[in-house]
Amino acid sequence: MKIIKIISAILLISFYSTTIAKPNPTSAITINGEGSTVIYALMSYWTHEYKTHVPQVKINHVGSGSGIGIKMLRDKTVDFAASEMPIDKKILDQNGWTEFPIAISPLEIIYNLPKISGNKLILDGSVIADIYMGKITYWDDPAIKRLNPKLTLPHHMIKIIYRSNESGTNYTFSKWLEKVSPDWAIKHDGNLLLNYLAKNKIGVNSSDALAKVVKGLSYSIGYCDYNAAEAQNLSMASLITEADNEDAKYLVRPGLLSAYAGLVNVSSSNFESSNLDLISLPGSNSWPVMMATYVIIPTKQEKSNLAKLNQMLKFFLWTLKRGGSYASDLKYIPIPDKFTKDVIQSWEKSIPGIDFDKLILNVNQMNAYS
Repeated sequence: MKIIKIISAILLISFYSTTIAKPNPTSAITINGEGSTVIYALMSYWTHEYKTHVPQVKINHVGSGSGIGIKMLRDKTVDFAASEMPIDKKILDQNGWTEFPIAISPLEIIYNLPKISGNKLILDGSVIADIYMGKITYWDDPAIKRLNPKLTLPHHMIKIIYRSNESGTNYTFSKWLEKVSPDWAIKHDGNLLLNYLAKNKIGVNSSDALAKVVKGLSYSIGYCDYNAAEAQNLSMASLITEADNEDAKYLVRPGLLSAYAGLVNVSSSNFESSNLDLISLPGSNSWPVMMATYVIIPTKQEKSNLAKLNQMLKFFLWTLKRGGSYASDLKYIPIPDKFTKDVIQSWEKSIPGIDFDKLILNVNQMNAYS
């Protein structure tokens, strides 16, 4: 009798361990993304925090550069890509993709000049273009001295640091210079690679790496997002900007205040997929060059992949509705609340098979960061 009871107990324990204690392997979902190095720090923070709310979903983002991310999405080896280059609507439609912005960053001109720190240097777009094209090669060039009459500029060759891979930061940097330098516009067409640069250049493959090289190399200049510049405590140039259709010129200081000043002038009608232009925004206090990071995802999935697509949309909706405080903490600019509705509406138009009312309700019920 004892043996029968023992066997019965063992069977009962076995039953509960297989039906209750053992996790359902289909409940775990892994979502892989690739691309932007600008957003890497924020994505790492977001994905870590999101897992505390939705532990069964693991989201990975590799910061390899926009070009690689877009290629891998096209090859269907990742679930989403991230880039600062908005993709033409024809290409989106051809590939069955949609895109939406998740964060904004000012693009800063960083420099390492011994004895000149604290954001004292003043530059303008045409001078920066000439530096990168090799027309200006020394720090005490008359064009730079003219903008900085109170500074004692050294007679040292300028060491140019740039992104050598296909980069959304390159795209933004180049698009800005196209607007302010006719010579630059002739040689560049706003793609992910920079061509026809000066000989005295050093190429790197991420925003973080670029900032670190400038920090360690005297007499160097570079460009990166504000988060990367702040993380290395780098000096950032102030910029002279020109008002559209006016003779007036403005001196604008680097940082988030001037970036927010520019965003005030972005209307909801302009905040659409592939149409968000954050370069040379109007206003005397507006930072002239900013970039949005876009996420690109497939719009149609097999029925077996709808659960993954639903979880991916849930995560990105959480970043837009609940992740803004994290973005601000890390020196990014969150997408303004008034534009989040535009993103959701674009999803509803382009992505079938998803219950968006339920998705929104689920995200609204998650605890906001405080």
